[in-house]
Amino acid sequence: MGPDERAEAAPAGRPFAGAAHRRRRALRTRALPFLLILPAITMVVVLQLYPTLVGVWYAFHDVHLARLHQTPFVGLRNFMSVFTGPFPNLLNPVIAVTGIWVIGSVIFQVGVGLGLALLLQQRWVKGRDLFRSLYLFPWVISGIVVGYSWRFVFDPTVGLLNTLLVTFGMTPRPWLVTGPLAMGALLIAATWRSAGYSLVLQMGGLQSIPDEVYEAAAIDGVSGIRLLTRIILPLIKPFILVNLITTTVEALNAFDIVLALTRGGPLFRTEIVSLYMYHQGFQWGFLGKAAAVSVIVYLVSTAIILAYVRFLHEEEAF
Repeated sequence: MGPDERAEAAPAGRPFAGAAHRRRRALRTRALPFLLILPAITMVVVLQLYPTLVGVWYAFHDVHLARLHQTPFVGLRNFMSVFTGPFPNLLNPVIAVTGIWVIGSVIFQVGVGLGLALLLQQRWVKGRDLFRSLYLFPWVISGIVVGYSWRFVFDPTVGLLNTLLVTFGMTPRPWLVTGPLAMGALLIAATWRSAGYSLVLQMGGLQSIPDEVYEAAAIDGVSGIRLLTRIILPLIKPFILVNLITTTVEALNAFDIVLALTRGGPLFRTEIVSLYMYHQGFQWGFLGKAAAVSVIVYLVSTAIILAYVRFLHEEEAF
């Protein structure tokens, strides 16, 4: 091909080259967001999805720490065993203990958080930002640290609380030795730790209410309990729902603070489901049974969340 022919052919080829370049650039542009989130997706798959699938697989197999090379399929036997097996099991006393723990945690943490939020919302309270930060501080502390700290308070022999009772001429109490007192100590420690989270969440809800609403209520003569139940609580219901969901799920999965404070005692009176799962898997070696308990907890947590959401939607529709 001569020079003149090459000169004539070159312009005709440029549009095809330009179109290919634009396609490659468009492909890179579309692929860039996926490449940017690829590390996060990889972390989720490796740290969450894969362990979850392995846990579900364990739940239907006889997996024991002493014979990990032998994992026969057992169907629903692990699920039946955690309900009807030797004491302690889910029916006696884990479900009842967990129910008391979850209900008490939700009532006290949400209630105390809402009460503090209403208090700090008053105009005569000064330094509300400082108080909000102070109340939130325990929530960022490790549960193990919180549990051992409160153990020094409730220790029956050298605990701070009994020392104060003796100092003021009162009878020391067997904290952490009897079931009701041990559960009460757990609820106090958990409320002290997590009420700050509820406080911040509820204060956000209260601050979202326009001042005009309070002014209109004052004109209509609505105040006190009526103002709280008729106006404030309905307006912050979405915040309360989020608080209920997070508190319930956190209570169902609580482990560190219970392990540090009571270790499930006395006589399994504070053996909540997460601690029971830990004992099954890592103290007694029944990884299959522990996985079965984790599947049950996941299903129960999902059902509770759906019930909360459905209740809120029904209330809004009504």
